[in-house]
Amino acid sequence: VSTAQIIASLSDTYEIQFPRVFVEFMKQLAFLSLDVQNIFAVGCWSEDFNFYARLTVTCSLPAILLVLFLLPALALKKQRPKLMKLSFLSLFFLYPSTSQKIFQIYDCHTLDGGESWLRADYSIDCSSDEHTDYWRWGFALIAVYPIGIPLTFLLLLFNKRKKLAAGDEETLEKYSAIAKDYRGECWY
Repeated sequence: VSTAQIIASLSDTYEIQFPRVFVEFMKQLAFLSLDVQNIFAVGCWSEDFNFYARLTVTCSLPAILLVLFLLPALALKKQRPKLMKLSFLSLFFLYPSTSQKIFQIYDCHTLDGGESWLRADYSIDCSSDEHTDYWRWGFALIAVYPIGIPLTFLLLLFNKRKKLAAGDEETLEKYSAIAKDYRGECWY
């Protein structure tokens, strides 16, 4: 699912000319792309809701959901495996759209006159000081989301690998969202 989400978003993030058959196929998978802003028409809330506001909402949502799921998990021991699973699933499904939004910071379109505008929002001048600030901030966001989430999953699974391999039921339930389909003989 995540791979389909990422591939489906490539043409939205970068100017890539895919074969027509592939484009048609990917349109059929568009429903997998969980872009919360499109679902709730966030851009219609205000005329001032530009790309930077959408970026802020997109990057805040996974953190908010983690807090909503993990804080109760600290207090409700019996519900902890389910809440952890929900937090992993939330990150898993929001990861592609969040990563896509972050990378759009760097996708500027230079016009014939030399002006450069953000492709995701042509009201944003890529040569402005504000955009330069977001451009720099984007590196931190890349470290947190496109790199940080998979790295966190890797470290969590690596730390629990013995319990997972031994079939520890509580560990399997907690990490099932990111480890359920893994098979030792198919590690690649």
